[in-house]
Amino acid sequence: MGEGAKRLLPVKTPHPNPFPRGARGKVVAVQAGEYAGRVESYPVVRWMATGRGWLAGFLMSVWLMGWAQPVELLVQPLFGNRPSINGALPLLIEVRNRSGNLRGVVSVAQEGFSYQREYRYPLELPAGGRKRLIACPIVGDFGSFNIVVRFSAPGVSVEAQQPLSPIGEEDRLVVGVGDAIGGMQFLRTIKIRPRVSVMRPYSYSSYQREGTYEVAYCRSELFPPMAIACSGVSVIVLGAGAERMSAEQWQALLNWVRLGGTLIAPGGAGALYLQHPALQPLLPVQVQGLGELDSLRAVGAFCGQEPPAGRASVTLSRPAPDSAVLLQQNGVPLIATRSYGLGAIVFLAFSPWDQPMRSYGGNPAFWQALLQRVPDLPPSYYLTTLFRMQTGSDPNNWYYYGYGTPYRPLPSSSRFQVRLPSVELILGLLLVYFVLVVPVNYWVLRRLRALDWSWLTVPVIAVLFVLLLSRLAGDLYRKPLSGEVKTVLLMNAGDTGGYTVNSVQLFFPKAGVYDFRFDQCDLVEWGQQDQSFSVVGAPTRVSTVEIEPKRVEGYRVRSLSLQWFRYTRPVQLTGSVQSSLRVRRESGMLHLIGTIQNRLPYDLQRVELLIGGQSIPLGNLKAGGTLKVDQWAEPPGTPSRPRPHQPHGYLPGYPYPPEEPMLPVLPEIARQLHARWGGLLPCVLLTARANQPVLAPALGSAFESAAEVTYLVALPLRGE
Repeated sequence: MGEGAKRLLPVKTPHPNPFPRGARGKVVAVQAGEYAGRVESYPVVRWMATGRGWLAGFLMSVWLMGWAQPVELLVQPLFGNRPSINGALPLLIEVRNRSGNLRGVVSVAQEGFSYQREYRYPLELPAGGRKRLIACPIVGDFGSFNIVVRFSAPGVSVEAQQPLSPIGEEDRLVVGVGDAIGGMQFLRTIKIRPRVSVMRPYSYSSYQREGTYEVAYCRSELFPPMAIACSGVSVIVLGAGAERMSAEQWQALLNWVRLGGTLIAPGGAGALYLQHPALQPLLPVQVQGLGELDSLRAVGAFCGQEPPAGRASVTLSRPAPDSAVLLQQNGVPLIATRSYGLGAIVFLAFSPWDQPMRSYGGNPAFWQALLQRVPDLPPSYYLTTLFRMQTGSDPNNWYYYGYGTPYRPLPSSSRFQVRLPSVELILGLLLVYFVLVVPVNYWVLRRLRALDWSWLTVPVIAVLFVLLLSRLAGDLYRKPLSGEVKTVLLMNAGDTGGYTVNSVQLFFPKAGVYDFRFDQCDLVEWGQQDQSFSVVGAPTRVSTVEIEPKRVEGYRVRSLSLQWFRYTRPVQLTGSVQSSLRVRRESGMLHLIGTIQNRLPYDLQRVELLIGGQSIPLGNLKAGGTLKVDQWAEPPGTPSRPRPHQPHGYLPGYPYPPEEPMLPVLPEIARQLHARWGGLLPCVLLTARANQPVLAPALGSAFESAAEVTYLVALPLRGE
């Protein structure tokens, strides 16, 4: 063997791997040195060293870069992943584009039993850009425990899943808004009042006896600018940094209070938000500046614990009209409350985020005593109750829990009634038709020895039954596309703005695909008259385009079908309802004295006052008119009721938690509201009927509509 042949032999190495760790640099070195033959002996390396190898490697890298997703999808729950059933789960969705210009849609959906609710957000993404949006899907009963978020564009599809774990009816959600993160974990250790159950055929709840407060935190700049996003939140506590919220965010926050939320606004050195023009006129106090107290000994007496140690920075103030001072020290109000709509605004002179309260060992007892004196139901309870009241239900499908007289839905308006043929009648006619066509027709023709005539008798019988059915349902086919809007308008006395809960029932005489448009709405939902499960012919998928105005596109219906849509939206009125009422306790009764003025440009019919489940009729109130009030009422009763029987749906002998029912009637809402105030009576509810404002959706096809508006106005009380 020659010297040249010997140089081509491979060199043995002690390493079993021809490319040991750190050998990349050695390979490059030997290509020009004494071991060049070693490199050439491996075909892959030899091929990569050629021009074709470099070209193939370049093409491979290009393919890998193209295979990577050009869009990144990030999903962050703003209030944690433990929402309330029938409440919203606000999600911050960020879409990052790493490719060229894209025009796509972000889809947010939760699949449930025989339905899927989808929210769609059209997006235009420039090359290299990113966009954020806040989605507020409603967490429904019997839904999957995953929210699917998907971005779709031509050639691009990215998906992310957000797991969730809904809290039961016995739990409540508290959210801190501001720069402070943490410091309220102790709320999970305190007890809450007996749970409230919205009367419905099926409920999501556990068998545990006592619930807890779940705690979440949200930065001010991320607070959602729509009230429906907070529908599952019971209490919101403001902190330093909340003053940076925009006017739209503040309006959403106050609409949430109107719907039943409790807003706690602490004072202290960093409470700049107390001077915000949206919040300042609604506070239960008039802020006068900052001061210091040697100690918060009144706080210790309030909760039955040792007082916090150390000096405290407090906000000095004086009580505002229509407010109640729960705690004061040296003439300084420390805790004051004020009703606003169905909710409450609570002022604390000190900040729970600062010392000495931050490290106070009696915090659980203090918050236990405080939350027992304010309403703590999330607005989702009132929204669900109002929707039930508007849409009605079959009383035979409800569980009554042994509370006496079962709930009866409100009768339908006489201006809009559609009676479909009963299922029993249709099935009976089909059975008679089958009997006549097959056995009777065959037997008669056989006796007459004229079986050949069956080609004539069968069509004749079919035509006769078609005529009979057209006689029964022909009027329905001739009816136009019709709808009736039912609205409950929630507002506070003296306000020109309010928040509406709307339901529209639509009758479709002919099958087809329809598009709807809803102006200025926070929430648009498809509903049914019977909420138990999907009825025959009901659509199983509904998509809403979440832009302004919101649109429901491609809604498919069958002939002679009744469909419901439910939607909420803020509204501005051209007037208000004003009141000046005082209350006194005399001989165990409440004596209401004062006036109610109608500053709206239309009449209010059937005006009533609701106090703890009692209704006091006052008659009609003309536009610009005044009603004098001099009425007696019983004080609101205790929230607990006797439970004579085991609730339906629980195993016999199995322990069940105490609970309060909320029936879908307005006096029940007033009863629950006054019971949650812990003995206080800060307001009464006024209910009235009117035919304005009409907040009907826009439909591509013309349809006849009628409206019925129910006003639910919170009237503050002065006196005891």
